[in-house]
Amino acid sequence: MIKITQMIKHHTHYQEIHGYDKIVLMPRGEHKALHHRLRKQGKCNVPVEKLRLISIAAKDRGRDNSLSYQKHMKQYSYKNIQAIVFSESMCPNVLFGEQIRYNKITGSVYYIAAFRGMNGIKLPVHEVDN
Repeated sequence: MIKITQMIKHHTHYQEIHGYDKIVLMPRGEHKALHHRLRKQGKCNVPVEKLRLISIAAKDRGRDNSLSYQKHMKQYSYKNIQAIVFSESMCPNVLFGEQIRYNKITGSVYYIAAFRGMNGIKLPVHEVDN
């Protein structure tokens, strides 16, 4: 079973302190635990108010990059994608779904197919070795 966790951007280095920004992704729980541990160990020696201002500036730098990325990725927006969806009940509690997506801007065609459990029933998964 695959567990999806929300990832958080954690700054390990700030441009104002270290001369460059470095961000790592980590699960939300690990991020919270890391901050608690650093506070207990006294390893964060930057005053809270100064760190807050630095953090806001770093977030704004990231937002500027994010906006340029969003403009670049606008062609992949859902409003530019047409989709045709097919679904069929294969047997009780099992649904087979297919989706064909067409991106009007790039001309790309995507095909997606999947079996899904219905009514809260999970489908068994068997790994096949080569």
